[in-house]
Amino acid sequence: MSAVVVIGAGPIGTCLVERICANAPQLGRGRVLDLHVVDPYPPGAGRSWRATSPTVPGSTTARALIEARQPAPSVRRSIDPLIAGLFAQGECREVSGLLDVRLPDRRLVTRTGAVHDRRFALGPWTAGGIAGFDGPGGIAPLLREADALARTVLAQVAGSWLHAAA
Repeated sequence: MSAVVVIGAGPIGTCLVERICANAPQLGRGRVLDLHVVDPYPPGAGRSWRATSPTVPGSTTARALIEARQPAPSVRRSIDPLIAGLFAQGECREVSGLLDVRLPDRRLVTRTGAVHDRRFALGPWTAGGIAGFDGPGGIAPLLREADALARTVLAQVAGSWLHAAA
C-alpha cells in the first residue's frame, strides 16, 4: 500500500485530490493508494455571517461569505501552523514572500537550497505558482499543474519515475 497526504482541503487541495484520483490507474492493478486529506479548519457549511458597518445603519446576514482581499504573501509571517513550522525548522524557504519550490515538479526547497524528495506545494502562494480556475470548457493552467503534480506523486508512490511529469 502507498500513502499520500494532502494538507489543506481548500479549492486547490480538493483539485489535487481529484487529479490524483483521475490519475490513480497508473499505479497498476492490485496497487492500493491510501489517500488522506487533512484540513486544520472545520467545514463552513451551516454557518452564517452578519455584516455591519459603522457608516451604514442595520446589518445583513448571509449564509455565504466571499473574502476577496488577498494580503501580501509572506512565508515568514504565515499564521498557517504547517508553513510556520516548516519555515521555523528550515524545511522550506521564502522567495519574494512566496514558498520556494523547484519547477517543474513543485518540490519544496529548504533553507539551505536542498530539494525535499517527498514534499510538494501547489498554488498561488508558491514561487512560479499559478492562481485561479478557468471557466467551463477552458483549459485552466492550475488544473494542468495539478494533473502534472498528481502524476509525479503517483509515479513516486508507485516506485517508477517513468510517468512523472516533466
